[in-house]
Amino acid sequence: MLVPLAHCDLTEGGPVFSTADELADEVSKVIELPESAIPYLKKNSVALEIGKELNIPFDMSNARFIVIGEAHSVRDSFDLKLDFMKYFNRNYGIRYYLIESGVSIAHDINAYLQSGDESFIEYFKTSWRDCGYFGLKEHYSFMRKLYEYNMTVPKDQQIVLIPIDATGSWDEKAIKILRSYLPGDIPAPDSIAAIINELSDTTLQRYSLTDYLDLYERIEKSTSSYSSDFESYLGQDYWDFWYTLRVIIRTCRVQGSTADGDRRFNLRDKAAHESVCDLLRIYPQEKFMSQYGSEHIFQKKRAIGNPNLSTWLERLKNNTKIDHGEIITIYPLYCDCKFTIDEEDKPGMPDFIMDMFDLTNEDPRIRHRFEQVADQKGARHILFSLVEDDSPFQKKCYAVKNATGGVTTDYFQYVLLIKGSAAAQWW
Repeated sequence: MLVPLAHCDLTEGGPVFSTADELADEVSKVIELPESAIPYLKKNSVALEIGKELNIPFDMSNARFIVIGEAHSVRDSFDLKLDFMKYFNRNYGIRYYLIESGVSIAHDINAYLQSGDESFIEYFKTSWRDCGYFGLKEHYSFMRKLYEYNMTVPKDQQIVLIPIDATGSWDEKAIKILRSYLPGDIPAPDSIAAIINELSDTTLQRYSLTDYLDLYERIEKSTSSYSSDFESYLGQDYWDFWYTLRVIIRTCRVQGSTADGDRRFNLRDKAAHESVCDLLRIYPQEKFMSQYGSEHIFQKKRAIGNPNLSTWLERLKNNTKIDHGEIITIYPLYCDCKFTIDEEDKPGMPDFIMDMFDLTNEDPRIRHRFEQVADQKGARHILFSLVEDDSPFQKKCYAVKNATGGVTTDYFQYVLLIKGSAAAQWW
């Protein structure tokens, strides 16, 4: 059930990431995992076969958050993501899936998941073609399969996507999403009528991000001052409206920031953490799953430049003001995998040719022992638990680039090895 929230200020700011060259310089500091760890890895791993129902022997039932890292644009990542989502939904009852996107893309996907209208594919192909990760053929296939799965479970158990990232639309598309929650045939209470009428006015022209942000902030202030009137007016849609509004405000602030490159990357993590804190207050009993770019999913700081750097998961783990419960991170290792390169981002570089090793500058010692076990088991994809009894990963820090101390499981608790995947494809 939803619960009332105290007003929380929305803020921005935060530290920055280092450059790629600095990352590469730090790679050599990785501690090599000894050969003596192989028996542990063999015993505490399970082969995964894409498209088959997972049978994971590791107990993750106490986790409030289960987050899988990824490198975008690797084909097998999409199918494995779906298999994990179905497994966590069936076995742990997790239905809320936090995605690395803003409100507009999540709104579109959820609309498709509710309708199954295949005409969505034409809209998807034209409207999302230049949306990076979301402009891949495999992403549509993923959405279609997720819709088909949702149709096999009761409505109150179906998977719903929730945006936590400060990316995407903040202008008229965002306005239309907020309007979709308004009961058009019911007059608003006098206390909020003026702001609701302004939001509803389709003739009012806005010309800049500042104009839109001004409106959103005034609506947010009104929801704080007249929360009971908003709840009465919006009914069951109040919390979706409230949460969507706050994500849009964060999007405006990040997109309007003068920060660029890695500094904006870090602002997104701060915004994602704030969004997750909102969700924990809205859904105090729910559990969550997510898949995010791998650089976002470490639970402990690493030495990659600014010592104040914090991922959204590290911020969450260290937040003592909120009950976040147990957090589990599944870190991916890619072996002989291809990924898609956008030619606009990489002039002169054709798609589908780079191995993941070239992208990540990952020290081969990180994945060497894991790959040895996968080869011995004859498995292309394999999940390793680092938290079982007698785990060497709970005693020393292995397999973490740029580690700042502690042990491996301070950073992540599982490793997902993906081997021999083709690249995803652009439309």
